[in-house]
Amino acid sequence: MADTTTTDDASGDAVDRTAGLVDPQRLGSWMDEQGLPGRGEPVEVEFISGGASNEIFAIRRGDFVSVLRRPPRVVPKGRNETMLREYRVLEALNGTDVAHPEAYGACDDPGVIGSSFYLMGMVDGWSPMNTDGWPAPFDTDLEARAGLGLQLVDG
Repeated sequence: MADTTTTDDASGDAVDRTAGLVDPQRLGSWMDEQGLPGRGEPVEVEFISGGASNEIFAIRRGDFVSVLRRPPRVVPKGRNETMLREYRVLEALNGTDVAHPEAYGACDDPGVIGSSFYLMGMVDGWSPMNTDGWPAPFDTDLEARAGLGLQLVDG
């Protein structure tokens, strides 16, 4: 995994975006209880994105790769329940023809990582919100970006 657990805040200092949000040992124990792959392997956590809505992390344990979604550090009222509802929708889509990441497991015990969370499959892609990470030709061709935007709307 690439090392993206640190980012520069407004002061220019390095900030560990995983600190206090995902405890690898506790998460690994929970994953063992769920029967997820990689028993005994160390859990690696990599920050993907986050903010006021949700924090998103890549989780790797041996060959098993997944994505963890959890509320932000300060959990707004009702957000734990929202996490679990999101998971139920994903889980209901498992085994259907609807494109979605596979739902692996959800946890409502804040004793594991401090909030509700769920694990889902990793989907390779990029977010247009990450303006520094646009793939070619969209990184330099503004007309191509406009066409991409129309395709997102039209399907």
